[in-house]
Amino acid sequence: MQECGRRREGHDVYLYFTITTTFRIGCKANGGTPVAEGKYTFPPLSLGFGIVVENLGVHAYLGQAALIKTPAILLTAASIVTVEARHAAAWMTLAGQDPTLGAFDGGLDMATVVAQVTPFFAK
Repeated sequence: MQECGRRREGHDVYLYFTITTTFRIGCKANGGTPVAEGKYTFPPLSLGFGIVVENLGVHAYLGQAALIKTPAILLTAASIVTVEARHAAAWMTLAGQDPTLGAFDGGLDMATVVAQVTPFFAK
C-alpha cells in the first residue's frame, strides 16, 4: 500500500503541474484569472478507499481523454491511466475481488467525477 501511495504522489504531482501550468497560462493568455489552489482531506488509507480512488482515476481519465487536444498531455494522461489501472487491480486483488471487470473500461463525465471527489475537498 505504501508503494502505491508513493507512486501515486509522483504521477499526481506531474499531472497536476502539467495541467495547472497549462491551464494557468491559457487562462491568463485569454484574459481570465485562474482559481485558487484547493485543499484536500483524505480518509486513512484502506483497501476500500484504495479501490474507490484508483478506479475513479481510471474512469475519470478515460472520460476526459477525448477532450484533451494537446498530444503531449494526452500521452501523459494515457501513461498515467495504465498505472491507475494496475493500482486498482492490486487493491482489488488484496481485497479478494476480481480485478478483471471486462474487456473495456468506460469513462465518467466530469460532473460524475466532481460529485464523487467533492467530499475530499476541505471545507
